[in-house]
Amino acid sequence: MKRLLLLTVTALVLALPASTSAATIGIRITATAFSPKTVTINQGDSIKWTNADKVDHQLVANNGAFASPILKAGQSWSFTFSTAGRFNYHDALKPTLTGRSTSTGRRRPSRSA
Repeated sequence: MKRLLLLTVTALVLALPASTSAATIGIRITATAFSPKTVTINQGDSIKWTNADKVDHQLVANNGAFASPILKAGQSWSFTFSTAGRFNYHDALKPTLTGRSTSTGRRRPSRSA
């Protein structure tokens, strides 16, 4: 009986879909643009901006949701989007550089240990 129960539980666990952890999307900051300029992510995902330029940059959300420190050449900064919405942002040191991230209301399931 115990063996049958163990086999049943094992079969049920193996039948469950594999969960995924939150994703991190990379965006490069260049002299002329964010690349990619727009991204769509799930709630709970992160974006990692990397300064691929030779001059400093600073990311600021237009709605005040986030602001990075000044990023020197080669430095990166990440932000996790815990709420859904559209987040337009710009470079505070070069305001003509703009981008947008959209965080959907979908959450990725957390990975089980």
